[in-house]
Amino acid sequence: SMGGSMGDGAIVAAGSTNSLFDTFIGSDVSTDIWDVHDWAIPSGVYTPTVSSGAVTLPDGGRLLSNTIFNIPSSSYLTRTLEVVTTFNNAPFQHIGFSDPSVSKYLLISTKNVTDTLYARIENGSGEIFFPLGSIPSGPHIYRIEWKDSGVNDEIGFFIDGTQIGATQIVSNTNLTNMNVLLGN
Repeated sequence: SMGGSMGDGAIVAAGSTNSLFDTFIGSDVSTDIWDVHDWAIPSGVYTPTVSSGAVTLPDGGRLLSNTIFNIPSSSYLTRTLEVVTTFNNAPFQHIGFSDPSVSKYLLISTKNVTDTLYARIENGSGEIFFPLGSIPSGPHIYRIEWKDSGVNDEIGFFIDGTQIGATQIVSNTNLTNMNVLLGN
């Protein structure tokens, strides 16, 4: 399972025109904010557990924001996703920006392993990934900063406010129409 909370419980994604904020307060995931589906069956709906400002996703569950984040080319804008979450020692847990219809993403993920977090970038030219370190225990603040710098995109990955690894520079021609993704 994977939970997301910030303060009293929230996930925040922000940019110049679109934003997303969810406190995960109450007993249900807001379908105004999230599309709730199973990875294996995109039309298969499941019920995530919401309690005390956190959402827990079952194995195979995902939340995909209804809000789309885009950076027009040469706009010099930054999109930021910040989530307080606990990664468990299990494969295929992800937070980040994603366009699942075409397999493009900017993720912090356990990838296919049970002991390491990775930064993962796929812009249609092949995946770039690098380890962020061992999966830390308990909740931590994870942030992805996605900035258009004109010709390229700059992507930074942070844990508890500290950038891990160098800023990644990739072609921005393919990173468009991204949703926020929480997946298990």
